[in-house]
Amino acid sequence: MKLRVFVALLFLLIVSPARGGMLRGAEYWAGPERCDAVDAVRHSDASGWQPLTAQTPPQPDQTWLRFPLPPAWPPQMLVMSTSAALQVSVYLPGVDTPEQRDVHLPAPPHIGSGYWHSVLMVAPERGEVLICLQGRTTRPAAVRLVDAEQHIARELDLRALLAGSVAIILVMSAFALTFWLALRDRVFLLYFGHALAFLLFAGLNDWALTRFLTGLPGAPLSILYLRGFTMALSAAATLAFARRFLDLAHGSPRIDRLLIWMVRALLLFGVLEVLSIALHGRGAFWVINIENLLVGVSSLALMIASLRLAWQGNRYARYFCIGWSPFLLVVMASVTVNMFGAEIADAARLLPLPAAAFEAFLVSIGLADRALALKRERDIAQRMSERDSLTGVLNRRGFETRLLAYSSACKSGALLLCDLDHFKLVNDRFGHAAGDRCLQAFAERAQRVLPNSAELGRYGGEEFVVLLHESDLAAVRVIAERLRREVGDTPVVVDGHAIPLTVSIGMAGFDGVNSLVLATLLARVDAALYRAKAEGRNRVVEAQTGNLTTFERRADPTRRGPRA
Repeated sequence: MKLRVFVALLFLLIVSPARGGMLRGAEYWAGPERCDAVDAVRHSDASGWQPLTAQTPPQPDQTWLRFPLPPAWPPQMLVMSTSAALQVSVYLPGVDTPEQRDVHLPAPPHIGSGYWHSVLMVAPERGEVLICLQGRTTRPAAVRLVDAEQHIARELDLRALLAGSVAIILVMSAFALTFWLALRDRVFLLYFGHALAFLLFAGLNDWALTRFLTGLPGAPLSILYLRGFTMALSAAATLAFARRFLDLAHGSPRIDRLLIWMVRALLLFGVLEVLSIALHGRGAFWVINIENLLVGVSSLALMIASLRLAWQGNRYARYFCIGWSPFLLVVMASVTVNMFGAEIADAARLLPLPAAAFEAFLVSIGLADRALALKRERDIAQRMSERDSLTGVLNRRGFETRLLAYSSACKSGALLLCDLDHFKLVNDRFGHAAGDRCLQAFAERAQRVLPNSAELGRYGGEEFVVLLHESDLAAVRVIAERLRREVGDTPVVVDGHAIPLTVSIGMAGFDGVNSLVLATLLARVDAALYRAKAEGRNRVVEAQTGNLTTFERRADPTRRGPRA
C-alpha cells in the first residue's frame, strides 16, 4: 500500500507541475554591473533594456531583470530552475536587504529547494522589482510567477516524496549493515557505503542537507569542497558495490578492469574538482564534464555487463537489471543533459532519488537472497565439518558439541561407548574396504534401533558413541542390549563373504556435564567398555558409581592389552 502511494505521488508531481506565466512587462539587461550594484542598474540607460520573451536566449555571466510588482492577492511566488542561475538576488521595493538564493548554500527559512529558487513576492510598497541572475550561463526566460499556494503545496509534496525516498534508502542500508555484521560478507558493507555516499551527494546537491553543515570550519567554502568531491565518491562507491555484487571479476573480466580504472579516475577528478574550487573555479567546467563523461561511460558499461550476465542466467544480475536500470538511465540522461548544457525539466530533477529508492528496495531483495544463500552454504559447511564422511554420523568434534549443548542446561542423560569386536582381524582378513562396509553397517543398524532423539557419533576408528536423553539406567540398558543384538544377529555380507560382527558397549549416566568434567565422564564409560572387553566381549557393562579421574583411568588394570 505504501509503495502504491509513493508511486502515485511521484506520478502526480511529474505530470502536474506548478504552472506559472512569464513575467508581464518584464525587461532584461545583460549588463556588466555586479549584483550588489543595484543603484547603478536603477539609473542605467533605458536603451540597454530589452523585452523579456519566451524566445530570449541564454546570457553569459549575470543578467538583470526588472518588472512591476504584481498585485498582492492572490500571493505570487517567483520561481526559477536552478539551471537558470546559480545565484539569485531579488530587490523588492521598500526592502533594504535583497532576498538571495544560492544553489550551493543553505536556503533562508522559506519554502524552497535545491531544484529551484523561489521568492515570495511580498513588499511594503508598490514599485519595481529588480532581479540579478548570476552563473556561468543564465536563462532569464526561465523565470516564472506562480500561485504561491499551489507552489508551496507542490513543494511540500516534493519534500514528502524525497523524505520517503531517503527513508527507504536508510532502512535498506541499515538492513545491509546488519547482514554485514552477521555474515561478514564484504558486499553488504560496500552497499552500505554506496547508499550513504549517494545520500551525501544528493543532500549536498539540495539545500536539505547543506543547511545542517553551516557550522563546519571554513563554511561555506568547506561545504563547496565537500560537495565537489561527493559526486566522484558516490559514483566510485556505486561501481565498487556493483563489481562485487555482480562478481564481474569472473563474469565479465574486461568490464571489471574498465570499472576499476573508472573508480580510480573518478576519485582523481573528484580531487581535481576540489582543487578547481580552491582556485576560484579555474578549470571546473572541464573537470565536471570529464566526471560526467566517466559516470556516463561507467553506467553504460554496467548496464551492458548486467544485461549479458542476466541473459546467461545470473540471478543477482537479474535483480540488478530490474532494480538499477531506472536509476542508471536517469543518471545517464542527467549526465548527458549536463554535459551539453541543456535545460533540465523539473520533472527530471525529481527522478534520481526516487529511482535510487526503487533500486535500494529491489537490490536489497537480491542482498537478502544472497544472505540466505550464504547461510545455506555455511550451514552445509558446518554440517559437513561435524559429520563423519564414511558413515554420515557425527564425528568426534560434532558429538562433543552436541553433548555439551545438551548438558549445558543441566539436563540428565546417558552415554554409550561402542567398540566393534575383533575389528583389526576383519581388516586383515577381508581388507579395509570390507572394514569400511562394516562400519557403515553398524551406523545403519544403530540408527534403526536407537530413539529418534539419540545422537550417534563416530569417536575414532571402530569406536562409536551414543548420547541418550534417557536418565533411567534400566531403560538405557534395554536400548543398549537392543543395539547389541541388532548388530550381532545378522552378519555383514561383503563381496559374497558373510562377516560376523559383534559389539561391546560401556554405559554411564550423567546429570549435567560441562567441558571440565567431560573427560571424567568419558573416562567412566571408557572403563566400562574395557571391562566389557575383558569379560568376553559382545556385552553391555555399566560404569561403576563414583567419579573416575583421568589418572585413575590410565592406571586401571583392565586397560592392559589391546581392546580388539
